[in-house]
This record gives sequence, structure tokens and C-alpha cells, in this order.
Amino acid sequence: MTDDPMRDLLEEATTTVATGGDVGRTVGLASLLSLVTGSVATVTAATIALVVLLFVLSPFAFLLGFGLLLG
Repeated sequence: MTDDPMRDLLEEATTTVATGGDVGRTVGLASLLSLVTGSVATVTAATIALVVLLFVLSPFAFLLGFGLLLG
């Protein structure tokens, strides 16, 4: 059997609850979904912050560059 990290992650997430059966699998998948949702939210927030920062700083960079061109 090959080593598949995604399969290991899924098996780890689905076996975290000792009740077994569908309840354990459901709770494990819900926790995995929560982890993925949190990761996506973090990446989205970082991307939005970067875009906002660039829009805020771009006029200053333009003015600085224009001033350097004029000497």
C-alpha cells in the first residue's frame, strides 16, 4: 500500500471520536471541514489585506516615483 498523506489525514480525522460508526465519522469529517474552512478563511483574509495595503500605498509610491523622475 502506498503512503498517501491525504488518506492518512482523512483517516485520522474520521477516527478521532471513540463512539465509532457513523457518529464518529460525522464528527471527524466536521472537524476536518472546520480545519479546511479555517485555512481558506485565513488565506482569503491575507489576500484581501495585501490588496488593500497595495491600494493604500500605491498613490504614495506613484508620487515618490514621479518626484524622483523630476529630480
